[in-house]
Amino acid sequence: MKPRIGFVVLALLLLPGSPARSQETTRTIGLSASIQTFQSVILVPIWISDRFIIAPGVGVDWTQNVDTDLVFALVPKFYTSMGRIAPYVSLLGGGMLNLPTGGGRVLDLIFGLAFGGDYFVNPKFSFGVEARVDAFVPDTGNINVSTGAAANVSIYLK
Repeated sequence: MKPRIGFVVLALLLLPGSPARSQETTRTIGLSASIQTFQSVILVPIWISDRFIIAPGVGVDWTQNVDTDLVFALVPKFYTSMGRIAPYVSLLGGGMLNLPTGGGRVLDLIFGLAFGGDYFVNPKFSFGVEARVDAFVPDTGNINVSTGAAANVSIYLK
């Protein structure tokens, strides 16, 4: 199986700007989409504090007549500062369930470390980029390490 590594996956800063009103806003939950070359993941960021998010996520990668990969992830994200530009450090833990067309199942594990930044257009909308290092551990036990980058867009509720 060809590994499809990366999610949201975390040290680029975005556009310069003035301090955002986002730092004055209390958020509770949101919806994020993270897009990388091989995969897209939908995350539900839950604000634990004004600088810490825990985001469970799911993704699907389907190849006609070959297989389907279901991705399940948990992404804690810590913002080092909050303003219009908000740099962060993030971890990734998850699994990829491969369902080949011919039958059978394979569960592979994914772990990652990421650095990135979000640009808050306003308190309820942000977009960002991240650079990451991932470790892909297939059921065969051979560990593959890769680097990647991802873009993300988030909408938050108050």
